[in-house]
Amino acid sequence: MRSETIDWSALSREAKISSGTTLPSRSLKTCAPSCWISTPPRRHARPSLVVPRPASRLGIHRAKSSDKIDMVTTAAASAHPLVLYRPSARADDALRRLCQAARGRGGRVTVLALAVEERPSSRCCDTRSLLWNRICGDMAREDLARAARVVDRHPDVDFGVIVARGGRAAEALADEALARGADQIVLADARKSGLGALERRRLRRTSPVPVSG
Repeated sequence: MRSETIDWSALSREAKISSGTTLPSRSLKTCAPSCWISTPPRRHARPSLVVPRPASRLGIHRAKSSDKIDMVTTAAASAHPLVLYRPSARADDALRRLCQAARGRGGRVTVLALAVEERPSSRCCDTRSLLWNRICGDMAREDLARAARVVDRHPDVDFGVIVARGGRAAEALADEALARGADQIVLADARKSGLGALERRRLRRTSPVPVSG
């Protein structure tokens, strides 16, 4: 819309009311339609630019490829690592490297798959929990079958299923490491190992042997 400048003094001289009194220019301006009054265009505030802070300054640690190499190198120096395995590309690569290092030094590697079971109800025959526990055991054995294909069924690699109740996986894994004489626990792929964040933290805090991964 094009804005025009209004000459209020000229309009006040021409405008008449029924009594013949001339309207003052201020009153005429007050009664004028709003479309007659030109208003300056609004100035929009400039949007503020928010610069994101680096992740390192926020205390966030992002996984790098060097972290995986350090984990495998540390575990390769172990005489008998116990590996918690669940299928993923990262876990396959870590397990393959560990077994190759074990072949070179004549060491042993134990590969375990976790099966988390529910506690059956004591009131009656809890068929749902029994069925779920059986499914978890079958899935753990399928994970071990894939792990065996990854390492070409090396004779110095032992495979097994570790069964734990819900919320007790960290304790069961630490006890299994002691029972098998392992000197280190390796999480081949920590985020997909079957252990939650709190369980992984508890395992690193309470395990009698070092934990990597």
